[in-house]
Amino acid sequence: MSQNNIITNFRFIFIFIFSLILIKDCYSLTNSYIIEEDKIDPTHFYNTTLIQALDKSTATTQIIELSTDHEVKFGNISIKLHKCWQAPLSQIPESKALIEVIENNKNDLDSNLNKIFYGWMFASSPSLSSLQHPIYDLTILKCINK
Repeated sequence: MSQNNIITNFRFIFIFIFSLILIKDCYSLTNSYIIEEDKIDPTHFYNTTLIQALDKSTATTQIIELSTDHEVKFGNISIKLHKCWQAPLSQIPESKALIEVIENNKNDLDSNLNKIFYGWMFASSPSLSSLQHPIYDLTILKCINK
């Protein structure tokens, strides 16, 4: 066997072993974020959230403290919190809120209520699920217990 063949075989074995080590490390990293229990812990649901509301037409912002099943008016929209979830300290920090937004369109003849948003909003990535409105912008800041 020539020396070039031995070096080539050695390189192949080295690359193969190194690849196995990398795959093993990547697999263990992805599994480290998996929640150990499949149960939903009710202690991580909070009853109040802080929302930053922006009126784009007047450039005014307001921090709104919103409790579960209560409505708060901001401009001509009403915001209602259904649930708020805060990640445990052992996980990546995250707050999520299930909110409902209703717009009150006041016309001369009648007033119509339009549900313009119903869903989960995420504090860590507000653009993932956001209110699509030409005047108002809402951002979840965090969940708190009161």
